[in-house]
Amino acid sequence: MYPDAPTIDMTDITGTNCYCDDAAADLIRGRIFGSGSVHGDITSRIRFLDSGNYHYLSYFFMERIEVPFSLFLIDNHTDMQRPGFGNILSCGGWVAYAMENLSNLREVFMIGVGEEHLREAGPLPGNVRIMSKDEAGSGGTGEGLPVYLSIDKDALAPGYAAADWDQGDMTIDGLLELIHRIRGGHNLLGVDICGEKKESPTGEELQKNILVNAKVLEALRR
Repeated sequence: MYPDAPTIDMTDITGTNCYCDDAAADLIRGRIFGSGSVHGDITSRIRFLDSGNYHYLSYFFMERIEVPFSLFLIDNHTDMQRPGFGNILSCGGWVAYAMENLSNLREVFMIGVGEEHLREAGPLPGNVRIMSKDEAGSGGTGEGLPVYLSIDKDALAPGYAAADWDQGDMTIDGLLELIHRIRGGHNLLGVDICGEKKESPTGEELQKNILVNAKVLEALRR
């Protein structure tokens, strides 16, 4: 589908499903960054991460950003849940992990998080803000910092995409408008997209996600 895009196969690495252990993290870093960095033209900094089970891959890209920045997260979940054991990087807690470990990550702006998940998260830190769609392109990110954008397709309603986790109510047009606003109002350092259907996807579900990916890619490259 994306003939000009390199693919990095990491299916042989164990210790990666939902949680990422230290040995897996070292192998992942070696494979990803043998072929590039977060710098360069925006089209070289758009990455598809597969299932939301691997959303923590965003952390590896953000840890290489060498300037203060903000994270914009479009997701049905906060991804700030503490792991059940240890201080391990996980798909459900990678944002909290990044806030604790990345000194250059100054602010987090969340768009599309479901009300139930907000309640579950409890009080959020002062540098985490729930942002409306209209605010996303205003440039009003507190410190006016460059932005890393992370998109989980589970923010979309099931009619538009198929994910492994419970989904929100965003439309594809709403998502594309958000991308347009963020691109127009902020300096983008990099973008990643996850939320593929890992568990027994049907042909129809695969086609939904392929269409979303193509539209998101077009919006980002425009």
